[in-house]
Amino acid sequence: MSIATIASSFSPQWLSILVVFLVPILTMLLFKSKDEKGMRYPPSPPKLPIIGHLHLLGKYHYKSLWNLAQKYGPVMKLQLGSVPAIIISSPEYSKVVFKDLDLETCSRPPSTVPGKISYNYLDVAFAPYSEYWREMRKLVIFELLSMKKVHMLWYAREQQMEKLLDTLNNAYPNPVNVTKRVFEITDGFIGTVAFGNSYGKSAFENELSDVVHGAMDMLGTFHASDFFPTFGKFIDFVTGDAKRQDEVFRQMDGYLSRVIEQHLDPNRPKQEHEDLVDILLGLMRDKKSSFQMTKEHIKAVLVVRN
Repeated sequence: MSIATIASSFSPQWLSILVVFLVPILTMLLFKSKDEKGMRYPPSPPKLPIIGHLHLLGKYHYKSLWNLAQKYGPVMKLQLGSVPAIIISSPEYSKVVFKDLDLETCSRPPSTVPGKISYNYLDVAFAPYSEYWREMRKLVIFELLSMKKVHMLWYAREQQMEKLLDTLNNAYPNPVNVTKRVFEITDGFIGTVAFGNSYGKSAFENELSDVVHGAMDMLGTFHASDFFPTFGKFIDFVTGDAKRQDEVFRQMDGYLSRVIEQHLDPNRPKQEHEDLVDILLGLMRDKKSSFQMTKEHIKAVLVVRN
C-alpha cells in the first residue's frame, strides 16, 4: 500500500497531529516496549509504529478484514493503535469463542461513546458481564419483553399499520417510496412504544430522529481515545471530536429528560395505554424491588431500545 493511499485514509487534522507528536511518542514507546519473548500469537501483518495496523483498514472495514483473513488465516492478530485485537473470521472458531469461551469474551472492551451514551454502562447492551448486568437483563426480560407486555403494546403496531394504509390510499395514483414508508413505520412503532402517543406530535418525532442519528454517527466514528488510551483524549480534544461527543450527549440527555418529566407531570392527561417510560417509572417508584431504578437507568434503557 502506497504512502498516498495510507495518507488518504486520515483527515488533514489527523495527519497534522500524527506528524507533530510522532517523534516523542515513538521514542516513548520504544523505551516502554515490553518483552514478548515466549508469547505465542496468531499470524499478524507487518505493522507501523504508533498506528499499528490501522492503515490497513479501508473505508469498508469488513472488506479489509476479509482480505487480510484470506492471507493470514481465520485467526489473526491486529494492533489497532495501542490496542491488540484478535480477529476471528470462520464459523468454527466463532463457535469456540461464543460458546466454549463465552465468559472470557462476552464483555465488550470499554470505549468512549458507548460508555457516554449508556450513562457509564447502565444499560444491558454495553454493560460488562457482572452481577449488575444479570440483574438488568432479568429486569428487561421479565418487565419489558414478557408476552404480557408485548401483547399490551400491540396497539402501537395497529396504529402504524393503519397510518401506512391511509398513506397508501391517499397517495393513489402517485408512486410511493416503500422503503421510506417502512422506515417510518419502524420509527413510529418504536417511538410510540417508548414514549406513548405524544410521540409524533410537536417536535418529538423529528427531534428523536436527530438524536438517534447523532448517536449512531458517533458510534460509527473513529475516536482516538479508543485506540490510544495514553494520549487519545488529547487528540480528540484537539480535533474537536470530544466537543462533538459532548454536544450529541447533551442533545440526547436533554430530550430524554424532557420525555421523563412529561410523564411525571401530575397534569398529564390519562393515557389509554402504558408506554415504556410509564413501565420504567413504575419500577423506579417500586421501593420493594431488589433492583432500584433511577432516571439514569431509565435513560440508558431507552437509548438501547431506540
